[in-house]
Amino acid sequence: TVNSVPVIDSIELSINEICDGGQVTITAHAHGGVDVPNTPYIFTWYRNNEVIEGVTDSVFTESPLTVDGNITDYVYSATVAQNVSGCTSERKYADSILRVNPNPQVVISSDPLICEDDTIHLVANVTDEYPTADLNFTWMLDNDTVADGLGMTQFDTLVEPRDHSYDFTVRVSNIHGCVTESAVYSVTVNPRPVVEITAYEDTICETGSTILRANVDNGFLTNLMYRWYNVESGAPIYGGMQNELTVYPDSTTRYAVEVYQVGSECMSYDTITIKVNERPVIDSIILSDYEICDGGQVTVT
Repeated sequence: TVNSVPVIDSIELSINEICDGGQVTITAHAHGGVDVPNTPYIFTWYRNNEVIEGVTDSVFTESPLTVDGNITDYVYSATVAQNVSGCTSERKYADSILRVNPNPQVVISSDPLICEDDTIHLVANVTDEYPTADLNFTWMLDNDTVADGLGMTQFDTLVEPRDHSYDFTVRVSNIHGCVTESAVYSVTVNPRPVVEITAYEDTICETGSTILRANVDNGFLTNLMYRWYNVESGAPIYGGMQNELTVYPDSTTRYAVEVYQVGSECMSYDTITIKVNERPVIDSIILSDYEICDGGQVTVT
């Protein structure tokens, strides 16, 4: 008895290009073999010449992954057999390959703390060596789209200070429909500190001293740096790094303080003038008489 061998006519892929983790359905069309009731076809499937374990039907769906994050091609093939005859077909290869594209990985970089009137500059850093030319970037602020465009790897925006951070994300997609969204990147925008210099005395005498104090609004009592200057000379004052400074001007002098917040670099500036008066000088003291009797008079000038 010579049994007829079943034949696989074709193998079809539901799609020829997917993203990492996407789905594809592979279907084999067969005919022939032994015409015996309740004798099903049993398929042996191969992916890149390796047996796909546990798959024996004519149709199956899977989600192949890229290898090492690189574009990966898969070739599917199969044979078909019938238990009743023991005949197995020649292996049939799909007419087309399946290409699996890696999903672009993206991370936002920027300054996490800036000052008002500064521009928030965001950069979408895509996986090394991933082709960015055909990538579309959708920038979102607090989950609302604020910018969208092909190749838009950078985004600039100007926002006002507020009591909570601005949360940015970016969604990246390619022409194959691969979509990846970054983690949330938070940027805090602080108002500029308001500083006012006060003096223990703003008018002093020669050889005297006074204490200057930089008074900053309550919202900026931490993470502040101070730099005091002599405006007349334009030089910074050595050691002037605190909010108070003792000065010993020889003449009327204008002082300035520069206050900035570490991290945001928010900066404020104020000046004060300390007036220095000349001390009066006694040139001489003259007595009208240098010798008198008990009870006599003398004029001292």
